[in-house]
Amino acid sequence: MLLGVERGDTVFCSALTFAASANPIVYQGAEPVFIDSEPGTWNMSPAALEDALRDARSNGRMPRAVIVVNLYGQSADFDPIVEICGRYGVPIVEDAAESLGAFYKKRPSGTFGALGVFSFNGNKIITTSGGGMLVSDDEALISRARFLATQAREPALHYEHRVIGFNYRMSNILAGVGRGQLRVLQQRVEARRAVFDRYRRGLAGVARLRWMPEPEWSRSNRWLSACTLDGAVPGDDIPRVIRQLAAERASKPGRCGSRCSSSQSSRNAASMPTKGGRCRRSCSRAACACRPGRT
Repeated sequence: MLLGVERGDTVFCSALTFAASANPIVYQGAEPVFIDSEPGTWNMSPAALEDALRDARSNGRMPRAVIVVNLYGQSADFDPIVEICGRYGVPIVEDAAESLGAFYKKRPSGTFGALGVFSFNGNKIITTSGGGMLVSDDEALISRARFLATQAREPALHYEHRVIGFNYRMSNILAGVGRGQLRVLQQRVEARRAVFDRYRRGLAGVARLRWMPEPEWSRSNRWLSACTLDGAVPGDDIPRVIRQLAAERASKPGRCGSRCSSSQSSRNAASMPTKGGRCRRSCSRAACACRPGRT
C-alpha cells in the first residue's frame, strides 16, 4: 500500500518463504510472482530476479515492488539484488521477519530496502507476543504508515476520516516488553547459533544431511536450524519421517532444540534460547513504526 501497489499490479516475491510474505500482495488485489532461490543462501537468486525483470520489461508489465525474504535468519545476497532493482527502478521490501540480529557484510538485516519488516511473533528472537515493526530511511513512508495504522484519522479537532485506515497500533506496554529484550538480543542470537552447532555436531555422522549454508559475508542469527536430506526420498515416506521425528521430540520434553525456552542468564544463555519475536530500532534507520500485523 505504501508503495502504491494496486489491483492488477504484480509484485515479485521470494519463492521459498512463509505465506505471510505473499499474503499482503493478494490483500491489495495484486498478483505475486515468485522468484526462485539460490543454493548458496536459500534466498532469492539475483540471476533469476534479473531474468524476471528483463522479461517483465519486455512484456511492458514491471512489478511495483520486490519482496526479498531473509529465510530462517539468513540474509539474502543484497549487493547484486539492490543493484539490479535500482537499475530497473523497482523498490525493495526486505522481509526480515526471521533475521533480527543477523548481518550482511557487517550491515544489520532489515536495512536494505525502501521498507524493512520485522516480526515480534512469539517464536522469534524477541517477542511482544505478536506484531512487528516497519522501518525505513524515508520519513514520508513512515509518516504515512503511522497515519494508516491509527485509523487514518485526520489532524482535526473532531473525528474525520477521508481514507480507509487500520487499527495496527502496538500498545505502549507491549512495545516496552520488546524494547527491554533488545538488551539481550545478541545473547539470544548466540544461543540460537549454539543450538545450530549442537545439531550439526550431533548429526555429523548422517552423511545425507546438508545444513543451511552461511556465506562468508553473512552472519545468520540461525533463527531456525534447518537442513536438507540429500538424495531421493519416496513421497510416501515423508509423512512417516515427520511422524517419527514428532514422536521422538514428544518423548523428550524440554529438549526440542531451537523451539525450547529457557532463562537467559549468562550461565546458560548459550545452551537453549528463549522463544522470541523481532523488532529493531537499533538497525540505524531514520524512523520506524510499530504495528501488530505480520507474524
